[in-house]
Amino acid sequence: MPAQIGQVSEVTGSNIKALMDAVQLTAAQSGTGGDQGVTVGSMVEVQSGTARVLGIVSAIRSAGSDKGAVMDISLVGQFVPGANGGSDFKRGVARWPAIGSPVLTVAEADAGSVVKTTSSSTVHIGKAEFNGTQDIYLDVDNLLRTHFAIFGSSGSGKTSTTSVILRAILERLPNAHMILLDPHNEYEGAFAGMTERLTLSTLRLPYWMLQFKEFCAVFKVLPESEYASEVKILREAVVQAKTLYAGIAAGAAAKPGQPAAPTSSLNLDSPVPFRLSDFRRIVNDMMGKLDNPEAIQSYLRILNRLEELTSDDRYGFMFGPQFVRDVMGEVICQLIRIPVEGKPITTIDLSDIPEEIVDVVVSVVFRTVFSFAVWSGEEGAVPTVLVCEEAHRYLWDDRSGKTISLAVHAAGQVAKEGRKYGVGLGVISQRPSEVSPSIVSQCGTIITLRLGNERDLAFVKNALPDSAAGLMQALPALNTREAIVFGQGVAFPTRLTVNELPLSARPRQKVKSFMEAWSNDTTDGGLVSRTIERWRSRLHHIRRS
Repeated sequence: MPAQIGQVSEVTGSNIKALMDAVQLTAAQSGTGGDQGVTVGSMVEVQSGTARVLGIVSAIRSAGSDKGAVMDISLVGQFVPGANGGSDFKRGVARWPAIGSPVLTVAEADAGSVVKTTSSSTVHIGKAEFNGTQDIYLDVDNLLRTHFAIFGSSGSGKTSTTSVILRAILERLPNAHMILLDPHNEYEGAFAGMTERLTLSTLRLPYWMLQFKEFCAVFKVLPESEYASEVKILREAVVQAKTLYAGIAAGAAAKPGQPAAPTSSLNLDSPVPFRLSDFRRIVNDMMGKLDNPEAIQSYLRILNRLEELTSDDRYGFMFGPQFVRDVMGEVICQLIRIPVEGKPITTIDLSDIPEEIVDVVVSVVFRTVFSFAVWSGEEGAVPTVLVCEEAHRYLWDDRSGKTISLAVHAAGQVAKEGRKYGVGLGVISQRPSEVSPSIVSQCGTIITLRLGNERDLAFVKNALPDSAAGLMQALPALNTREAIVFGQGVAFPTRLTVNELPLSARPRQKVKSFMEAWSNDTTDGGLVSRTIERWRSRLHHIRRS
């Protein structure tokens, strides 16, 4: 049964203070009316006439020797009579408590009504910390439609939490469509049997699907103001090469005796094929017509870079000879998983992709998925979710002074407009303060594990609603797999313990224990030579025949 633990002493908008005398303080600390007692983050009930208002304890401090304590409480909603005779929780407060109103612990059944959701599209992710028994569910539609973020320091359980949530969704919805960007290949075993893993050898992103800005970035001629002549050359050569290929393709497809289809609608960003051999010839022809020998350097710069891109196996997923034909449909089906065929998540391993074009790769993936959704028209594209692990590496804070990020621009478009077209976004990072704030601000649900860095704590604090302010104080002290979740995906801001993954589904651990590894002398056994071979095979340039 609920027990009275205090009485209201001050009311300021949605925040109140309550006094606890020595007897009430002892009852609150001993857990009378609740298994774990009343602490910061606990639910309390405030009686206001016939209304039962729910609050969250944000602070507790001593009122002086033998005078009990003072609680700061944020009011978040109220209990209303339920259809089955119990109580249901409703956000918002219709009637403010008066001075002297009693403050009570919350009954187990009422606590359950707070964290439950009436939605049928839920997945179970853990247990509430306030009693250790109450199940916590995420509303899948709200979570994905309004985007989500998962933050946590290294070792806090961030990757495992991400795996728990995504696996719970995929197990319930085996025909889902997810794309996970994995910079460290951590999720190799987390989705065994459910993922299409794309590596440097299986990923396909044809050069002609790049927008012109992305094409310039690959050719290292950004910003445009510093490479104006090179950008001009690329612009002319790309349009000519696309027009030439489109004319040939249209002529081949035309019926005998009929003119070829017009190509005047082509532009720099049209995702249509063109031949690199045509592109190279056009640049050479343009260079041959020059009267000024000094301008030749710009042409040679482009031709030399083209030679690098086409002779280096690391760029084969983008500049390989197989992309002479139109494979755009195949690329989209591979990325989004159409059809799913038992593998609802595409994991893109970014670990082997050259660092200099990771920004472009992420930009192309985001833009392709978003454009496909937009241009699907009234048919409606398949809802797709893009999940970004280590997001601070490529969705960095655009105010940081770094070079302009194409990935931030493309992801920002998804963050702002994706919900209109069925494209969701997940942002995962151990350094939230380094992620673009304009992207994070669009995330309707935030799940944060342990954070210790002051900048990261301040960043997350700014995103927290008033009702969760008290929970914020616990962030540096959270245990592994403990998290605070708030926003559209849950009924109520809650501290919880995330479910533990089975051993076979845990994210990949690459580093051995120091104690274990250093207990015995290390023998070579071919380790050094095998490592050097892998190292060189990823980095050396191989001329394609």
